[in-house]
Amino acid sequence: MKLHYLQLRLKLFAWISLIVYGCLTPASSLPKIRLFIIPYFDKFVHFALFFGLGILLIRYLIDINKFKTHKAVIAGFIFTVLLAVATEVLQNILPINRDSDIIDLLADFIGIALSIIAVRFFNSYRWFRFIF
Repeated sequence: MKLHYLQLRLKLFAWISLIVYGCLTPASSLPKIRLFIIPYFDKFVHFALFFGLGILLIRYLIDINKFKTHKAVIAGFIFTVLLAVATEVLQNILPINRDSDIIDLLADFIGIALSIIAVRFFNSYRWFRFIF
């Protein structure tokens, strides 16, 4: 059981690190990938990052901190929204040649909302717990 807790902590830490790195790295330092030339692909990336974070954080709060599901959802929502807003604000403040975008923030919120819905509907399924 302790291995499961360690894996969940590592996944959560790695996911948060990925979000912070991806959102606060200068645009010139980000890898050039062909998918990024698809219009609005970065919005899908924002959605996917915060969708994954929402699920991992809520699972972390339920499994490790023994929160009840509704409290874990509320705490997870607050943390992920704060992180989304902070990354967008910092993109404007820091000298990293990046601009904040309200559509990015909207994609973050949609990812967060759908992660809450996914946890509420699928958390009892074994395959869902295996994936996340």
